Amino acid sequence: MGPTHTFRTLYARVLTVLAGALIVVVLIYSLIDGGIDALWQALPFLVIGGGLVWVLFGNPKVEVADGGITVVNIVRRVHVPWPTLRGVESRWALSVETTEGTYSSWAIPASSGMGTRLRRPRTKMAASETETGRGLETGHNAAAVALVIGQRLDSLTAAGYLEERPTHEPVRPTPGWNTRELGVLAVVVLTVAIMVLTG
Repeated sequence: MGPTHTFRTLYARVLTVLAGALIVVVLIYSLIDGGIDALWQALPFLVIGGGLVWVLFGNPKVEVADGGITVVNIVRRVHVPWPTLRGVESRWALSVETTEGTYSSWAIPASSGMGTRLRRPRTKMAASETETGRGLETGHNAAAVALVIGQRLDSLTAAGYLEERPTHEPVRPTPGWNTRELGVLAVVVLTVAIMVLTG
């Protein structure tokens, strides 16, 4: 019915891009200046720095789609189907309240001095923002994402997609581990341990 919107803060996106660019520059400089030996000396630091920036800032996000809300944090994620949504808290960071508990987002903090409480959010965005996507591109804080969640919930409810239907199993949020991110963190820890033991 609608597109999937992925939210990260501008700070996180810029930091990730700058970190990636810096890694490429250091790799090229090391190779040109000192050859393979210099490259191998710089590589552990690049692995640690790049891995930490990606896990802490590049990958965490919130996705809003027709199937529900997905909150991706550093090592955990949760998919929240719309029927389980009970509210959205944006006081300190985006928190999604469900029938099974509350899940907070590392990626979407509250804007400075702004707190909004929504219960079964019913919020409309301006038509121009919906059509152009401008509001989605500029408003990456908890209150703005809560507005998008409210808008999608309104649309799905009005279209009749959230009417109660009999199911074989109860619908509930599905949390899980971020195995790829845990693998990156394991590589970072292993790299630090090797540097300490061989240094």
